[in-house]
Amino acid sequence: MIDKEDKNLQHLREEWGCEAYSAVVIALTEIKEYNMKRSTMTHQLWNFEEGRKATLKEAILLMGKKLKEAEIKDTAFVKVDQLKPGTEGRNLIVKVLSTDVVVDKTQNTEQLSHPYMYSQPRIKRVAESLVGDETGTIIFTARNEQVDLMEPGSILLLYGAKIQMYRGFMRLAVEHHAQIIIAEPVEFVVNEDCNKSLDEYEVIPKY
Repeated sequence: MIDKEDKNLQHLREEWGCEAYSAVVIALTEIKEYNMKRSTMTHQLWNFEEGRKATLKEAILLMGKKLKEAEIKDTAFVKVDQLKPGTEGRNLIVKVLSTDVVVDKTQNTEQLSHPYMYSQPRIKRVAESLVGDETGTIIFTARNEQVDLMEPGSILLLYGAKIQMYRGFMRLAVEHHAQIIIAEPVEFVVNEDCNKSLDEYEVIPKY
């Protein structure tokens, strides 16, 4: 919390007035909120209709609305069995079958972080989720906030997905949290007999 009775802030209010005082208090509050070490720019989801910060749910709903307005057709989506090394920028509709959290550093990093410390986005949580559709399954690597969306049974729309190789095996991933949208429940049977992440590929060293 910001101490609004701090002598420096009080002196600022007396010297420059309430407007300057309020601006500095807001700036200090946001620096602490965004965990920033120094003055820098950061992105903020904003609800322009109501003149306030937008919630993540509102942002996801808006993205879904915009995608519907763009009339994305079924042909814009690919099936799991079409994925191969080098695949990127593909859209998929998948069902989450299981999720295993393999990395969780949130507790340690929160204890060590300073209130005003700013750092580049780091991988604090990683989960491996088995996802699939009617054609097969594949392991999806979820990072940070993406982990919260990997609830077994959920139907997800993945936009701009790509294949990453891990020790010669394929993993599906998307770069940004907003590229994953929870869809309305859809009944379809996942083909669990074809796991694309079990196919091993030869790793050719780069020189």
